Amino acid sequence: MRADTIPSSPPAQTAERRSILKTTAPYLITLAAGIICYSIFFNRGIWLSVIGYTVAPAERVMQGEVPYRDFLYNYTPGMLWLNALLMKAFGPTIAVIRAGLFAFKLATLLMLLHLARRLVGGWAALIPVALALGWLGYKYIFGVFPTQYSMLFVLMGLLFMLKHDETEKLSWLILSGLSVGVVFIFKYNVGILLFASGTAAVFIRELILSGATDEERNLEERNLEERNLEERNLYARSRLIISAAKR
Repeated sequence: MRADTIPSSPPAQTAERRSILKTTAPYLITLAAGIICYSIFFNRGIWLSVIGYTVAPAERVMQGEVPYRDFLYNYTPGMLWLNALLMKAFGPTIAVIRAGLFAFKLATLLMLLHLARRLVGGWAALIPVALALGWLGYKYIFGVFPTQYSMLFVLMGLLFMLKHDETEKLSWLILSGLSVGVVFIFKYNVGILLFASGTAAVFIRELILSGATDEERNLEERNLEERNLEERNLYARSRLIISAAKR
């Protein structure tokens, strides 16, 4: 048997499994909490203004009408396109729109946790998740508003920007810009704000880096290499555990 295929000893396997469980547990807790909390409000009535202002226009789009040409609409049409697509696929009902919003809210909650783990780390990352679940907002959890959909892409844009800051790869910056573009499609004013603030952040970052010394750049590169090495080691250990469990 080759040396690189020998499974770890039982104590090592136990430690690795605990490490993996510690990593995945916050995501499982967040997913379960989101499903439970949002399910309570899934079928709790609907505002007439929401039907007239967001659901009915989406149904008109589904029937072939074009926003701004056939009817007036104050926002960019991303929400109408999405809900029209859902209703065309699964039927023109309020339940279909709520199911789509339910999926978006769960995905946003998981993305919020992922960002919090990068910025805070540990179990403290669950604090913003708890705050998000505990905030009732407009006392209408399943309000069909553009922000409910765009927030996922706001957080994705932030994540990609952090990735770009760590790796200096242009691809992450492009993905961040694309995320901001999707935000613009759902809510134009937030998209413009994110574009302006993101552009300013990149400009300021480049000014700071241009004034950094070679020693500081080398230190940053070493830190990045160490983080990448830790991620590769964790992946390799996870593969060994899975291989040992299959045997």
